[in-house]
Amino acid sequence: MKITGSRIHIMYDSISTKETQEAAWSLLAPGGKLVLTQPSQISKDRNDSRQVVLVDGSPQSDENWETGKRLWAHLERWVEEGHIRVSIESVTYL
Repeated sequence: MKITGSRIHIMYDSISTKETQEAAWSLLAPGGKLVLTQPSQISKDRNDSRQVVLVDGSPQSDENWETGKRLWAHLERWVEEGHIRVSIESVTYL
């Protein structure tokens, strides 16, 4: 199956299971970057020019702390104005 005629230089894997990581890695061009939301399960050869980049959106991490504080300051207003909507799919009782 042909996906594209161009080389893929950056790939964002929002699922980041072993299977999706391996599929994305196999399509990545030399020197390309694979962006993951979960820890890498890629077995990378040390001479491979491709890179794995892990994203971290946690406001508790040191590098995100100041940004997180600014975003949390607006959260209540965003919910009230409908920019962010709460959706409860199910409730599990313990």
